[in-house]
This record gives sequence, C-alpha cells and structure tokens, in this order.
Amino acid sequence: SPLLADVSMRPAPVKAFEQLSRNRLFEGISAKVLERIRPNVNILQLKRGDIVFKEGDLGDSLYLVGKGSIKISKQRRGGRQEVLDYIQTGNFFGEDALLSSQPHSAMASAAEPTLLGAVKEQTFQHILELAPSRLHMNFLRSITERMRSVNSHFITEIMRNERLSLVGSMANSIIHDLKNPICIVRCCSDLIAS
Repeated sequence: SPLLADVSMRPAPVKAFEQLSRNRLFEGISAKVLERIRPNVNILQLKRGDIVFKEGDLGDSLYLVGKGSIKISKQRRGGRQEVLDYIQTGNFFGEDALLSSQPHSAMASAAEPTLLGAVKEQTFQHILELAPSRLHMNFLRSITERMRSVNSHFITEIMRNERLSLVGSMANSIIHDLKNPICIVRCCSDLIAS
C-alpha cells in the first residue's frame, strides 16, 4: 500500500473544504474563522489501502475525515494487524502524536476511498487562537468518546481472555484427572461393576 508521502497534498479547494468544515472539530466555529484557515489545510485523496501513517512514524498533523473512513490498527505478535477502530466521516485522528510529539502508536490506512484534510501544528495553534473555547470543547468531547470506545474494546478483550483462560484451566483439570492412575482404576472398576 502506498504511503501518504506518495499521495499528493494540496491546499483545500472551496468545495473539498466544505466537507471538512462539517467535521466535529469545527462544530460551532464561525465560517469566517474557517475561511481564514482554509488555505493552510492540505487535502489528500486516498484510495482504499493507502497508508496515512505507520506505527512508530513521527506525527506532525491532525487529520480530518471529510468523506470515507480510516482504519486504525496495531501490529500484534506474529505481524498481523488488529483493527482497533474506524474513524468515520466527520471525525478526526492523529491528535495524540501531534500534541505529544511522540511517534504514532498505531497505523492509519484508508478503509475505502477517502478525502482527508491535514492540519499541521502551526495551523492547529492558529485555530486555537481564533476560537479557543469551541475548539477545546469539541476536542475534549471527541477524545472522551474515543477513550470510552477504547475502554470498551479493552474490557471486551479482557473478558474474552478470561473465558479462554477458564476453559483452558477446565481442560487441564480434566486431562489431569484422566492421566491420574487412581482415577483410571476407579473408572475401570465402575465400568466393570456396571
């Protein structure tokens, strides 16, 4: 799959930016403010499978999903990618690496043809200056929802692992009992008696 570096980035034309302006990050932010930042938002047209960033890549942008969806996945032992979440139209991602200056903790790729807007740190700071209260509230609301989703996924995985562990313990107990010579003698005597 091609990396984002292979996909052309260009400033947002008006029509494409209309889709991005409906992003939940911009809820309640005036059209005047959005028009001021439009030239600084880069547009990316992705095909299914195009990679936005890989786990471990340094992050310098927040991404707005204008149309389509992005698959967030993490590499498991054995090299297989496990899907953690899908970021749908109207939402954003990549904020953790942008804000913490840390490498991305997961991989992001296009799950279908997708229109993205890339917001660099300088542009994000500019939006914060123009509409601080709205942006903070929108950002926190979205992050809180995402944390709930991740917690739910985590709890589901823990419960699944606990069930598997319980089944494994029961199977070991049964196998242990079957291998026990006294148990074998008792089973044989019960069989003979019947």
